[in-house]
Amino acid sequence: MYLQKKGITKIAIITATDKFGEEGEKSLVKLAKKYGITIVAAEKFDVKDSDMTVQLTKMKNTDAQALICWTIGPPGSIVAKNVKQLDFKIPLIQCHGLPDPKYLELAGAAAEGTMLPSTKLMVPDQLADTDPQKKIILEFVNEYENVKKYGKVSTHSGYAWDAIMLVVNGMRKAGSTDPEKVRTAIENTKNFVSISGIYNMSPEDHCGLGVDSLVMIEVKDGKWKLLD
Repeated sequence: MYLQKKGITKIAIITATDKFGEEGEKSLVKLAKKYGITIVAAEKFDVKDSDMTVQLTKMKNTDAQALICWTIGPPGSIVAKNVKQLDFKIPLIQCHGLPDPKYLELAGAAAEGTMLPSTKLMVPDQLADTDPQKKIILEFVNEYENVKKYGKVSTHSGYAWDAIMLVVNGMRKAGSTDPEKVRTAIENTKNFVSISGIYNMSPEDHCGLGVDSLVMIEVKDGKWKLLD
């Protein structure tokens, strides 16, 4: 949706060979067709690889308007460094698993300008005051970073909190700790505002989050910046 909004119709993708990368590649191929985007080049790498310049050089010599990398952890920072070394002129878009302080640390200056889809947890102070998640996220960040001093939050930091609070909310709705009653209550949770989004569960949807749970962000001056 973001690429479509920006008029980008041709992309190159580079994905990890693990299960996460495989699933990402399948989703990218499927959604590219849906949104009228052509994948002009597709390369892979092993998560243990220390250099991806061979694959990236092939991709640079195409008419791609953006490069999408699908991986989590250190390999994402290696791709960012290689992209900078090869002087790519198109944007690098990492996946939703890389809005993490470790990415900024490992990629260093190469992270600058990287774009990523992310939960709102990474940019709460940049959200509109009318955003229903803003208050709870700011309180969570303060508790995590300043009170408990666990370090800097990443996009992953709120997931366990969300899971626990969904169970707590389910028990309250059920008025019981009976497993079946709690399960049914969780499955019928609606408009539950939490860290990673606003959950609307159903028997068909046990994730409960929509596309509106994500925002696009960019690394600007070593920090996360919310994009329009």
